[in-house]
Amino acid sequence: MQAFAIFNALLTAAPGVTALVGDRIYPIELPQATPPDAIVMDQEYDRSLETINADGGYNLRQASVVLHLIARDLTALAALASAVEAACNFKRGAVAGLNVVTVAAGEQGAPDLESSIPLSYLPIRYQLTYRR
Repeated sequence: MQAFAIFNALLTAAPGVTALVGDRIYPIELPQATPPDAIVMDQEYDRSLETINADGGYNLRQASVVLHLIARDLTALAALASAVEAACNFKRGAVAGLNVVTVAAGEQGAPDLESSIPLSYLPIRYQLTYRR
């Protein structure tokens, strides 16, 4: 859950993100009846990283987190994706009481327009390296 705390802190500190989603940033599951726009965080793994040399860092962890962006249409989805990308462009510093080494964007899915309901969806995977 430390990865969630880091991403929550990065996203809620970004005016561009909060202007679009307010406080609608959720871990794991979107509550029913939540209006768009929103972000749902899903952690794939959080594991310890082995160090190669004794002078290297210790207690390093790596996590993979997918941010599921949900918006009312493709235009709003593009704006939200841009704001999230800017918020998560972070290298070396303290976030949520943890020492973050890097946040790197990984795979990004294709935008999807849900036909049964008027929502657009985009998953973005991030690799997070941090120290406890």
